[in-house]
Amino acid sequence: MNKNKDGFIVAFWERIFKGLSYVSLFAFVSFLRKKYFKKVGKKDSGMYGFVECWVIGNLAASICASLLVYHTTWMWFAVIVSTYGILRIFEIVVYQINVMLFDPYRAMKEKREYAIKSPTRLVVLLMHNYVEIIFWFTTATIFYLNSNGLIEYSWAYYLQINFLCVTTFDTSEMIHRLSGESLFLMVTFFESVVGFLMTVISLARFIGLLPSVKSIDKM
Repeated sequence: MNKNKDGFIVAFWERIFKGLSYVSLFAFVSFLRKKYFKKVGKKDSGMYGFVECWVIGNLAASICASLLVYHTTWMWFAVIVSTYGILRIFEIVVYQINVMLFDPYRAMKEKREYAIKSPTRLVVLLMHNYVEIIFWFTTATIFYLNSNGLIEYSWAYYLQINFLCVTTFDTSEMIHRLSGESLFLMVTFFESVVGFLMTVISLARFIGLLPSVKSIDKM
């Protein structure tokens, strides 16, 4: 029997993204959490609440980081939070691709049922991730411009152009303001790709899973 009758491309990328899921801040924190509960001899029964606290905490951190990087002159602080933000963006993208594509595939291979806790909860968490990504990109943009002496506008302006880049994939304003900065233009392209993944693929996919609402009018 030909073992490759179903092809190899899905299995190949499933292994890639399974490996990438272990290279994340959340995986490290979860590992420490499991070790703690094992050490104290208690069952970890609050994973859903932990995930929600992780998402909300990181959203708050991204907002604070963008404001602090804009107003502070501490370059060491800006480097740390910008690096953390990039790692968080990477983590979110990998997680969303796994949930959308490869978690159901893994469940099918292992002959087990795949189910999510709640489509409403998933969409709400995804919206938190979406906003968080915008603030982390804003943080990275401000850090880069500040380190090169190119800050000219308000914090709200840089938030706005990053919002447009992520939500509408409009990079024109970023390219105009960063003309000649080839390194950061690559980051701008990556930002629009992340926005595409979050908007067109993840958000559109999971909004379709929301429970239907009864209509008063029949027509």
